[in-house]
Amino acid sequence: MRTLTRPLLALFALITLFYARLASPDVSIHWDAGGYFYPYQKYFSDSVRAGELPFWTSAIFSGFPFLADMQVAAWYPPHWPLYLAGLNPKSLFVELWLHALLAGWGAFLLARRLTGSALAGVWAGMFFALSGYGAAHAQHVGLFVAASWLPLLLELLLTADTPRRRAALALAGGCFCLAGHFQTVLYGFTAAALVTGWRGWRERRAAVWLPLAVLMGGGVALSAVQVLPSAELVAHSLRLGLAPAQIAAGAAEWRSLLTLLWPNAVGTFDQPYAGPRDVSQHYFYTGLVLLPLAAWGLRDRRVRSLALVLIVPAGLYALGPQGPVFWLAARLPGFAHVRAPSHAMGIVLLGLALLAGAGAAALFQNRRWLGWILLLATFADLFYWNMWRTPLVYDRAPWEQTYGAAERWFREQVGPQKPLERFAAPGRWEHLYPSQAPFGLGIESAAGDNPLLLARYHAYLEAMGGNPRLMSALGVSRYFDPQAWVVRTHAPALPRFHFPPVVHAAAAPEESRRRLATLDPAREAVAEGLGATWRNPPEAQAEILVATPQAYELRIKTPADALLRIAIPYYPGWRAEIDGTAAALFPVDHALMGLEVPAGAHRLRLTYRQNGFGWGAGISLLALAGCVWGMGRK
Repeated sequence: MRTLTRPLLALFALITLFYARLASPDVSIHWDAGGYFYPYQKYFSDSVRAGELPFWTSAIFSGFPFLADMQVAAWYPPHWPLYLAGLNPKSLFVELWLHALLAGWGAFLLARRLTGSALAGVWAGMFFALSGYGAAHAQHVGLFVAASWLPLLLELLLTADTPRRRAALALAGGCFCLAGHFQTVLYGFTAAALVTGWRGWRERRAAVWLPLAVLMGGGVALSAVQVLPSAELVAHSLRLGLAPAQIAAGAAEWRSLLTLLWPNAVGTFDQPYAGPRDVSQHYFYTGLVLLPLAAWGLRDRRVRSLALVLIVPAGLYALGPQGPVFWLAARLPGFAHVRAPSHAMGIVLLGLALLAGAGAAALFQNRRWLGWILLLATFADLFYWNMWRTPLVYDRAPWEQTYGAAERWFREQVGPQKPLERFAAPGRWEHLYPSQAPFGLGIESAAGDNPLLLARYHAYLEAMGGNPRLMSALGVSRYFDPQAWVVRTHAPALPRFHFPPVVHAAAAPEESRRRLATLDPAREAVAEGLGATWRNPPEAQAEILVATPQAYELRIKTPADALLRIAIPYYPGWRAEIDGTAAALFPVDHALMGLEVPAGAHRLRLTYRQNGFGWGAGISLLALAGCVWGMGRK
């Protein structure tokens, strides 16, 4: 144990010194960290501290299944101390620092396991924890957090020969899945399968496949509380129908690989950036000596095969259509629903870090003092480019200066929001304030930003661009005009629960979507599954008695059977009861909900209960109990 203490403390010191820059009051999170992940995490933290679980939120998209989105990382255990303490913008820097430590220590343990050298572990840990890949994705907090588990997962995978080690592997796999980035999980499990296949070929033992089953099965079981609701959300989202061009978007390019040798090879540090597409997908600098040391490390047979199993497939896939394996991989389960194959470069850089660690150990075995001097010089090089100079990790201004003025302006323009009133803005909210502004400002919005936007609601928003009258059905009373940079009033704003005079029948979703182009919500609606046109009595009324994001109670009076339009996105989990009896909900206006109300006076109760949460929580608890039992065995 004492032999591990010094090198682990050395890594702790290097990584902490590297991230100490972020403790300065003059810097803040930015880009997706500030405009996406922070509002999501803070909204969840504030809800939990208030004693609520926000399964459904009314803040964005006229309603959204908040906890079904795995990017919230709601059930990720390492984040819970921060959630319970209460988040501020600097909290995300704490998350980055802690997970950089996890990445560094995991790479240390893996490299030491393969080479027997603590020096190799320190080099590998430094390279992986302080890599350009980490700098580029510091704003993508979920990706950064998930990727930090990769080295430890592989180390446990190679050594899971006892019940205790297998339980630890399952627990790590569960945290990996709960970290909030499906794409990294997909790549990590694929890398684990390739490593296991390599071991199976080399050792000719069927038993080597057991740890892989523990990792995947245990990881999915422990994260079932998130996986089951997330699977349902993906099935109803835009992500399920990605076009080939969208899947390939963000692929690494041959010229962007030059950043492995020179950090500004594609203009990362030039303004304006002139490299390929998104700068965060094309920066990989991890020190001038990484590749030379990795080349020397190829001489070490203990590391070479495993590292190449990581580097070659992931590297060829990361090149997208330019490489020979991308379209083959796209036929595998899961790969057709992710984009930005350059994210697989994290696997490549882990393999290079392992090789470089082996190379350093071999070169400096008898000249350790020289190895430490070069290591410190490399650290200084990484700190300069990947922290001090980079535009990728943080904003060079405090949070108040970056976002405060925009927030104050927006609050002044919008003012206090009336109950059940919605606001709209075209496209992403970044015109005004962080893209998830409604979470922080406490308003209800018809807009938002999320890659898992419900497909039906997305079609509605697209149609609304050509038919502004559709805003009325969403209850939008005000909207932002980016041309004049003012907030305008929109009228009429229809009630959230409304009896349209005429309801037309649509035989299929395609027909209801097509009718959105000319629909006038004040006069009509279109419902799927009706046998014929429906005319509502003009005397039909709906009075809201209770209104929360996840539950509504209404008093309804109608002289004849009527069809009620509900301006909440159609999504599984919503349940209706009329006088205590279940009533069927169905799509209205393609994206919203509706139900038939019989003649007379009634009480309607509408509630949201997240599908899969109960079963998922039960599976996760059983899996956790199994892991606790396994940790007690040798």
